[in-house]
Amino acid sequence: MLFWADTKYALRQAAQTRGVTAVAVITLALCIGANTAIFSVVDAVLLRPLPYPDSSRLALVETYEAGQGASGIDTSQTGTQFEVVRDSVPELKIAAYGMGNGANLFANGRARYVHQQRVSAGYFEVLGIGPQI
Repeated sequence: MLFWADTKYALRQAAQTRGVTAVAVITLALCIGANTAIFSVVDAVLLRPLPYPDSSRLALVETYEAGQGASGIDTSQTGTQFEVVRDSVPELKIAAYGMGNGANLFANGRARYVHQQRVSAGYFEVLGIGPQI
């Protein structure tokens, strides 16, 4: 009984001070929405494992460059660097990918611009998945 009496009292007070109620409801809605959006990103990026079999065994090859006044980590590799790593450790499955801009694809009598990404042989084997097309 006391719960319903308190609820009725709270609703009467909210109806009398509509401006304060509107600000409170809008603030709660914005905070809940922002919290949900941030958690969704954190969940997708940090908490869920990658959608590949044995994803904990995937690694990224980086090159540390130190030189005259400049140093840093470079994740891009040349074709020669890729081949050296691939040929030096034959028991290691290795693959490379490169960002492509796009290409014109002609099929079924129509030309269409498609985005592309270039990958090396064995790319899908390394990830443990098959190509979609």
